Amino acid sequence: MGFRIDKERVLYPLVSGLLVAALVLTVWALALRERRSKHTVLEFEAHRTITALVELSRFAEPTGDDLRLVVGFGLYDAQGAFLYGSGSAPDSLDPAAVDQQQGGFSIGADSVTMVRALGGDLPGRRMSGMMGFRTRRPAGDEALYAFLEYGLGTYRAEQAVILGSAVLATLALVVLYAVILRLFKSFSAYRDREARDRELVELGQAARTIAHEIKNPLGIIRIQCGILRKDVDRSRAPNVRVIEDEVDRLAAMADRIREYLRREPGPQEPVALSGFLTGLAERYGGKVVFRDELDPAASVLADPDALRAALDNLITNAEDARMRAGSDEAPFVVSRQHRGRLVVDVLDRGNGIAPEHRSRIFEPFFTTKEKGSGLGLALARKNVESMGGTLAYADRPGGGAVFTVSLPAANVPGDAPSTASG
Repeated sequence: MGFRIDKERVLYPLVSGLLVAALVLTVWALALRERRSKHTVLEFEAHRTITALVELSRFAEPTGDDLRLVVGFGLYDAQGAFLYGSGSAPDSLDPAAVDQQQGGFSIGADSVTMVRALGGDLPGRRMSGMMGFRTRRPAGDEALYAFLEYGLGTYRAEQAVILGSAVLATLALVVLYAVILRLFKSFSAYRDREARDRELVELGQAARTIAHEIKNPLGIIRIQCGILRKDVDRSRAPNVRVIEDEVDRLAAMADRIREYLRREPGPQEPVALSGFLTGLAERYGGKVVFRDELDPAASVLADPDALRAALDNLITNAEDARMRAGSDEAPFVVSRQHRGRLVVDVLDRGNGIAPEHRSRIFEPFFTTKEKGSGLGLALARKNVESMGGTLAYADRPGGGAVFTVSLPAANVPGDAPSTASG
């Protein structure tokens, strides 16, 4: 299953990338072919125009309609000397160059030029000077070469449109590929979450069964410990106490598992958070520093037991982190109002959370402690979220961790935003 998913993650982006690349190549192939086609059409137009003007000059003088895009036109004898023409026609041609090129055609900035050899005799004409035509040779000279300079018209614009369309199509395909990759990534993440949720459901069912079945054996072990305590020598009493401590730890873990797997949250009621935290502070006897910035009337809609359990877990973790880091600074709890929410920050001077573990600290059964259950933070977040709140982690400036509980306020007399002290 995992191999197939990994294979799909490589194969699908690769195949879609190849398809998009093929479409891009097709677009540019069509664009280049269209450009060549426009070039061929332009050359054909110039050839047709020079042919028409040569034929027309046999019988009449070209008019304005005939010269609509003509910039220059001229006829030349066998030596390349000018016979007659108009506009930008040069005074002479090089017959050898014309014969060598077998009909010259070139595109300039605003016009194209064409020089071609004529197949038959063309008698010269005495032009009247109308329409700018000029003549330098008497009638009867043979015209063997013709010159044409022809305006580009919309050629440049059409070329630009073709290139622009190809560029836009390419960008659209690139954006499409990016969208495909994003959708595929979202789908993969959704499928991963679904698979993880399935595993968690299965794990939860197994954990629920174990937590239920373990209670009776633990009770029996407790009873036997009580009997042993009466009968064994006093020197063995510490061993019995170790067994009892481990039994209590297993029982607490079983209770925590059952609490985490409980589907329905407890009943919620308005809780004045300032007074609630004052009562919580009394339980720690000055070992934790509390600073209350809340209005006494500010309240949240919460399950008091679940909220107390969540904050107890965060404060206990903060004290444990302080002790492991060897810090003398007590955990610090500050409550404040911020944008219609009541916020409680729990700060410590421990070692913080390693970057590679931050994405998993709220996962059930994940722990970095030797005797941790991996359910404390997961249960705390579940309790907070059941009240419509959030639980987040951040590094504390100067070292340590900050866990922030944010709850929607049920009643906020005044909103004075502030930030937790470092």
